[in-house]
Amino acid sequence: MSYNLKQEVKKRFLDDCINKVKPQSKWKVLLVDSHSTRVISSVIRMTELTDSGVTVVERLNQQRQRLATFEAIYIIYPCLESFQQLIEDFKPGNVLYKGAHIFTLTPTSEKLFTLLAINNISKYILTFLELNLNFLAIESQVFSLDEPLGLWAVYSPHGKDEFDRITLYTADQLATLFSTLGQHPYIGYLNSSEKNLTFAEVVHSRLQFLVQLGAVPSERAGHLVILDRGADLFSPVLHELTYQAMLYDCFDVKNNMLMANNEAFILDENDPLWCSLRHLHIADLSKKVAGLLQDFKKREKEYRPTKEKLSAQELATIMRKLPSLKEEGKIVSFHYNNAALCMTELNKTNLHDICEAEQNVAFQMDSNNKPIKNTLSCILPLLRDPQTTYDNKLRLVLLYLLRKRGVSESELKQLLDSADIANEDRIIFRTLPLLGGKILNQDPGTPEFPRAGRHTGEKYSTSRWTPFVWDVAQAVLQGSSASIGINYLDPKPTTKTSNTEPAAQSRRKKKTWISQTEDRNIEKVVIFIIGGITYSEMRSVYEISKMFSTPVLIGSTNVLTSKIFLQELKDLDDPLE
Repeated sequence: MSYNLKQEVKKRFLDDCINKVKPQSKWKVLLVDSHSTRVISSVIRMTELTDSGVTVVERLNQQRQRLATFEAIYIIYPCLESFQQLIEDFKPGNVLYKGAHIFTLTPTSEKLFTLLAINNISKYILTFLELNLNFLAIESQVFSLDEPLGLWAVYSPHGKDEFDRITLYTADQLATLFSTLGQHPYIGYLNSSEKNLTFAEVVHSRLQFLVQLGAVPSERAGHLVILDRGADLFSPVLHELTYQAMLYDCFDVKNNMLMANNEAFILDENDPLWCSLRHLHIADLSKKVAGLLQDFKKREKEYRPTKEKLSAQELATIMRKLPSLKEEGKIVSFHYNNAALCMTELNKTNLHDICEAEQNVAFQMDSNNKPIKNTLSCILPLLRDPQTTYDNKLRLVLLYLLRKRGVSESELKQLLDSADIANEDRIIFRTLPLLGGKILNQDPGTPEFPRAGRHTGEKYSTSRWTPFVWDVAQAVLQGSSASIGINYLDPKPTTKTSNTEPAAQSRRKKKTWISQTEDRNIEKVVIFIIGGITYSEMRSVYEISKMFSTPVLIGSTNVLTSKIFLQELKDLDDPLE
């Protein structure tokens, strides 16, 4: 059973916020701060705002033209800086707008309400609503809290002072997700780290606060399971040969944008073809897009004139079809060319052999399920191969040491020397134990959890690994969470429950956001990983949702590629600048 978080968030911004503002002029000004800009732009395009009557979108901290006949919509994060700028917009003698419709992403503190009151701008406030919506819906089942310091705050010895601040702020953000979902979840956490329990307790506290405001139902339904990045250190390092993961791992994708033929293409769910292709293995992708391109060329040929003179009706039909046909051809060609680039990357180097070796090391058995006694023999030939890139050598060594779970200092030095690992990158092997990875014999390491729920049946030997989140989701859905180390703050539900909580009144007597749509009555499983999620983990939740016919969502402090993960491991050794 599918669930589309992006569409739900977009609906709240458009239908329950922007479209509810109906000024006499019919035209609106939208004002945003830096934080709300990221939240809104993750789900809404400029054309959609224009269709909703928004003629101007401006940043709150920039100098703006006076539009005294316009009503302004403020979507802002409730902080001192944004509220001071809001007050400045209605300063006597220089009032910029006719009135203000104010929507805050999170609950507003009493201090900020007092600030509005003492500056006497209440006569300009036409609407004031707390949206309780403070996260980035980056895919239909994936969200991010846009906090790149998550890993550092949890694991760095320099991050102790920041841990409490980031924990409180991200817990606030995560709690607002459940305002959107319309559910008050049972909260579980992986018992491998006390910080997982701490974070779970803070999220529980913030949810109770939203219950008091009427933004979250009081009746419990669904699950939130909190993990830390240390629970699965293999997934951020292993190569993933599916389309989306390979593009982000091997090519220069920035802000979901990829350049092709001097044109920028956005990799997001506004492209239905991207949605259908992104989780395919590269071999299956190549066959699929070749067929799509061939089919497109056949249909394109049907609209080419076969005679010199066309009737007006025939010409009109062709003219109507040409723009959409041209756009379709551009998109199909884009994905076809990307598939070719991925195959080239796979074939021009020894990447296929590297992926095979990675899987053998991770599983300690080959593709025929034959145990491998000496996993070092899997990587040594590749470390000596001149085709193996430096980054891939680093990943191979890291995977070997993670699986070996302890070597002597002399063995480590010999291995790093033989792979020519640079001194600045050797920091990684000192900081990885902070996440529970056992590198040296004296490192304590975190015990590995049983993988009884591992998904099997993968037809490609280079793609046998399944992230730990698969096992977590499966255990939660099958009622066996304790078997993989998941504890709950409260007793787990013994039977399925449905959300029948009626909409409650906010203490500020404003409209709440608990709706009774069909999607909100479906219990959901949300997995949250402190310290970053990978594209393989994102893919896993779609697969398990389909298998169990239950919506499973995944989110984290940020999204990782192997390069980002390795850099963040190095940063653990540094104090915050």
